[in-house]
Amino acid sequence: MFGGELEFEYGGSDEKWAPNWDPDAERPPDLQGEDLEQVDRAADLTELTKLLQMGVLRKPGETEDVRQYTHLTTTGVDAKIKACLEVVSLDIKDAYLQVPQPAPATITVDARIFSKDAMGEVTYVLERLLPGQRIGASSWYNFARDLLTEAGMENYVKEPTLFRGSNAKELSGMILHADDGLLASSAKERERILGVLRSRVVLQVTNPLRVPGDEIEFLKRRYVYSEEGIVVFPNNRYAEALFEGVGKGAKPRDTPADNSFLEKDTSKELKESEARKYREAVGRLLYLSHSRGDLQFATCILASKMAQPTAMSWRWLQRVIGYLKKVPMVGIVLKPASPDACFGYGGKSSSLGPGARVVVESITDADWAGDKQTRRSRTSIQIFVAGSMVASFVRSQRSIALSSGESEFIAVVGGSSEALYIADCLRFLVEAEGLEIEVRSRSDSAACRGITQRVGCGRVRHLDASLLWVQMAVKAKKLVIGTVAGSLNPADIGTKPLAGPRLRELMFLMGGRTVDMESYGEQDHNEACAKRGMAKAFKVEGLSLAGPLLAMVDSELVSLVMTTVLLGSFFVAVFLGVPVGLFWVFAKVCCWQKRERYRVYMEVGVQANLGLSKKEEIFQQEYVQRVTELRGQLSEKCDEVREFEQLVKRLRNDVRALERELVNTRANARLPETIVVAPKGERYHLPGCGQG
Repeated sequence: MFGGELEFEYGGSDEKWAPNWDPDAERPPDLQGEDLEQVDRAADLTELTKLLQMGVLRKPGETEDVRQYTHLTTTGVDAKIKACLEVVSLDIKDAYLQVPQPAPATITVDARIFSKDAMGEVTYVLERLLPGQRIGASSWYNFARDLLTEAGMENYVKEPTLFRGSNAKELSGMILHADDGLLASSAKERERILGVLRSRVVLQVTNPLRVPGDEIEFLKRRYVYSEEGIVVFPNNRYAEALFEGVGKGAKPRDTPADNSFLEKDTSKELKESEARKYREAVGRLLYLSHSRGDLQFATCILASKMAQPTAMSWRWLQRVIGYLKKVPMVGIVLKPASPDACFGYGGKSSSLGPGARVVVESITDADWAGDKQTRRSRTSIQIFVAGSMVASFVRSQRSIALSSGESEFIAVVGGSSEALYIADCLRFLVEAEGLEIEVRSRSDSAACRGITQRVGCGRVRHLDASLLWVQMAVKAKKLVIGTVAGSLNPADIGTKPLAGPRLRELMFLMGGRTVDMESYGEQDHNEACAKRGMAKAFKVEGLSLAGPLLAMVDSELVSLVMTTVLLGSFFVAVFLGVPVGLFWVFAKVCCWQKRERYRVYMEVGVQANLGLSKKEEIFQQEYVQRVTELRGQLSEKCDEVREFEQLVKRLRNDVRALERELVNTRANARLPETIVVAPKGERYHLPGCGQG
């Protein structure tokens, strides 16, 4: 099936590959020599002028001694930093350039930036942070946290980028990711918070989500407000880059993976140029898979081949891109929370209030020893909050499970830890509302659920003790273990290749939506439910319900009638075949007994055992003596090995001590304090840098 469906076109030519750029787009100038140097000077001068106007740089004072200041070893100066609640996304412009320097610092630039005939260097004192500084990220976070604290918000210790309003009367929450933020609050509270922020930084704020059709963008994802809730779509430009690059010849596919993904890969490795294209493409798929659960299984396998891409993995990549061509965009809907809502249950009709219960649950699945190369299992985890999926991922297990129950238990441990983390974050946000947060972990494995509800590993001796905290959480009632039917387990999408109808059915269970806000895979789900209902009726009631059940099924499911006929034929064959088979066996037994009755037996003499001969006794004595000598020699060798082991242990301790001394010496080493920045941004250490 694999060889007949997929053509292998991984780009065997040696010609240089380049992305398909827009020919009419603006490009860098093609300059050489003095012309290029002049353009570089103009660009550097523009950047320096901007930073001087913003107060990031200043010239040292006449009496200011800058010799004690930290001298930055930078590659150049670059100022381009990229309940009745309303949700907006905000972007902080030039974030790092707003943060004061924690300690005095200087930079030097080539004087030829200002004049072609100038000589030497010009020293500037840095008043603000520059992008690329080692302390930039932590200093920016501390600055932003203090600014949000001034705006009346507090952060969560467990997740420092999560903030909530300190005023219990005004519910608000915010996620801060570097210089991007997502704020949920009332209009009045939003204006108050943004007013404080605008006093210190420059903000770009989107319009809030108010009516169906409104949308915002945060971390390269689109959040579209619909009548059901908020639908999250991935950024489609990554898929388009795949189509225009390595996936030009990929054929549309109904599924992202087939059974060949499970086979051992013995094909040859790709050339370095082709391996680079492979890694770039898989990197884009990794980003897309965070929002596309249907891609996660295939992407997990492709990512495992990034170290040494092969011809087979290139074929797999082409298949995934072909699936993206057929299904380029699928979103996940986040519905409003209802009391007691969970996966498979819409919750109570009343609104959330003090004492209402919000369910955070993890649904997990695992494929036992699914990787035939390493025999490691894969874990598929999906996190639901009030019945809406908020996260999903597939990852390989570190240890090799010895049973399916063990692999499922490892998956439950991973899902439970993620669910507890999200529950803690949710409690922090809604603490003032008085809501009850319940954490559940659901699995379709009875053996796995049994392990979680007892104490200790029992007979499953291979379990790591670090996994048994789940048992303590269950006993402490911090975690509730539940079940989910295997046919309705949405995490099954990340454990093995699936057929198209099954894949779309699980995407529907996860809350899949098309760009037109229609349910994705609803028809496949209804057909699967009808088939399961018919199978259950056959199992419980027999064929008598086939006629009425077929009358209830849609006319498009004519194939089910054929299934009924085949099952009926099978049952008739069984009913007729069993008596005939028993009669045939009885006849064979009778014939065998008749033959045995007339069989003639003959008596044959057998020589008695007279014991060992003289030569055998001598051989036995010599053999025992030799074994005794060898046993003594083996004991002596074992003693020598033990002595060597003790010596190796002592040498290892000495090596560790030397390594610690080396680390301490490196930590106390001083870095160069003076550099020169050339027009093009190169860095050169002056002679005597770092010497007293």
